[in-house]
Amino acid sequence: MLAVPAGRMLGAVDSPSTGAGAGTRPGSFTALRRGVLGACCAALLACAHDATSGPPEPQAGQLAIDLATASPTLGAVAFVIVPPTGGSVTQITPGAGLAIYQRALSAGRFRVVLVGTLGTGEVLRFTVPDLSQATAYGITAEAGADRVTFALIPTSQFTLTPRPFAPLAE
Repeated sequence: MLAVPAGRMLGAVDSPSTGAGAGTRPGSFTALRRGVLGACCAALLACAHDATSGPPEPQAGQLAIDLATASPTLGAVAFVIVPPTGGSVTQITPGAGLAIYQRALSAGRFRVVLVGTLGTGEVLRFTVPDLSQATAYGITAEAGADRVTFALIPTSQFTLTPRPFAPLAE
């Protein structure tokens, strides 16, 4: 006849997590499992935080200003380029065949006057330090003038819209 210790069932197998002192002995299976689980968690966290998961580096580039006008004789426009906080404007270049007059104002703003045969399309480009802020640049139209009569044209007769043009080559 088979003798079974008191409190034990026949066929029960001692596992590292059962029995007297389970999980308390150095080198027990429970301690090993906790160590492996901790190492796996640390490895996953290290992989999840890499250098590319942060915000992208600012990429300098050019913005273009497009003109849309209903006036076939628009000959001059005056406007102010308004950068976002921390933004800047450099290398202002007029479109083909246009003369430019510009003056730096406070807070990185520029007043610009373009003169020439102005029609719908790109009239100006300028460089910015971060293309991701392109939509934060504002253009405030101040005046327009007819190239034949020099009469003032209301700013409601034309629009100036900034748009990303191209990133700068690295």
